[in-house]
Amino acid sequence: MDARKPSIDSDGRRIAWEDVSIPGSRIWVTEVDSGRQTFVTDGSSPSWSPDNNWIAFESGTPPSIYKVHPDGTSRTRLTSGRDARRPTWSPDSQWVAFGEFDAEGKADDIWAVRADGTRYLRITWDPAPEWDPCWAPDGRILFTTIRNGAQGIWAVAPENTELLK
Repeated sequence: MDARKPSIDSDGRRIAWEDVSIPGSRIWVTEVDSGRQTFVTDGSSPSWSPDNNWIAFESGTPPSIYKVHPDGTSRTRLTSGRDARRPTWSPDSQWVAFGEFDAEGKADDIWAVRADGTRYLRITWDPAPEWDPCWAPDGRILFTTIRNGAQGIWAVAPENTELLK
């Protein structure tokens, strides 16, 4: 197997990862103590929810964000009509942030969707490209961007207080 993009659960007992050894990506979970590996679903960029109940991931062309239980059950699509990549969970497991890409496949803005898929919130509005979000424990969202001609990591505290509930 060709493993990449690891995500460890909050207990440190399981690692979700992406296998790209065959065409298409698949998500697996490995138990750290035993080394036992379990196939979860087709997809890429796994991200554990802080409550360890879900793994968010991207799948499809263009990619959409989904969630699935670690045993592979209850696969649920959270986004549609968007080129959504690299999901990351809010500290309370209620939201999933992701990078949205435009029709040409270029990074655009950071968005969040409720974990039940019912509501979208736009996090960034800058004309600069923004991608690869990472939700910090204090509620800020870090992301990669290009500003002033240089690539770097920026952070934003979501203005919408609903995200911090």
